[in-house]
Order: sequence, then structure tokens, then C-alpha cells
Amino acid sequence: MLSAHSRPAATAVTRRAVLATSAAVSPLLAWHLSASAADAASVASTLRAASRESKIDERKERELLDEMRKIKRAEEMEAAELRRLSAAQENRLALATNVESPERLAEEMSEDRKALEADEREIAFIREEYKEGMAKLRKERSEVLRRRPTSAIDRLRLKQD
Repeated sequence: MLSAHSRPAATAVTRRAVLATSAAVSPLLAWHLSASAADAASVASTLRAASRESKIDERKERELLDEMRKIKRAEEMEAAELRRLSAAQENRLALATNVESPERLAEEMSEDRKALEADEREIAFIREEYKEGMAKLRKERSEVLRRRPTSAIDRLRLKQD
């Protein structure tokens, strides 16, 4: 008599035995199992490659952003210095107590303005390069995504090539 708490009788047939028998009987099933394993390996390698590419893209983006932050910080410091010089020139008391001549301050001011304008042009150029680089990265990423096999038929075509 069987109760709800009794263990089922151990069967002599295991899942491996059934699969081995089925594989022996059906070579098509064995091929299907090996093809599924190959597809899984192909998908895994594709995912690893995509992960590597995305990490490289992210690293490039971070480097570009860090460079832009450094440039922006330097630009802000130069602009603050220029404002301080301008304020010093406009302040009559500071001009009267300054040991440097107003001509020298004006010359220094014009040099600083020229340097600041050159830096602004350089920053504009770097921003354009950054935009072009980001566009190139997006294009490469979309190209990689477009080339990525999306179905079993695509993976099979890739294997045949």
C-alpha cells in the first residue's frame, strides 16, 4: 500500500539512459542537441564580443568627457583671471596703487584676450571633434548591431562563410 509520505520506487531508467537510447535510435536528435550547443556557444561568443565592444566604447566616451571637463575648467579659470584683470583696470583706486603702468596692464589684458579667444577657438574645434567622434562611435555601434546575427538562420549563414 502506498501512502503520501512513502518514497516512489527507484526506477532503473534514468534520463541519461533515455537520451542515450533516443540518440542511438535517432541520429537526428543527436545532431539537434549538438547544434543547439553550438548555437548557444555562438550566441555566448557574440555576446562576449558585444560586451567588449561596448566597454571599449564606454571607455572612449569617458576619456572624451574627461578631456572636455579639463578644458572647460581651464577655460573658466582663464575667464575668471580676465575678469579680475578687467575689474582691476576699472577700479581707480587699484590703478592708483598699482605699481604697473596702465599701458602695461592694457597690453597684458590684450594678450590675455587674444589667448582666451585662441583657447575658445581650440575648444570649439575640440567640441566638433568630440561630436564627430561620438557620431562615428554611434555609427560603428549601429553597424555592429546590424551585423550581429539575430536568428538561427543568420548564425548558420555566418558559419558557412
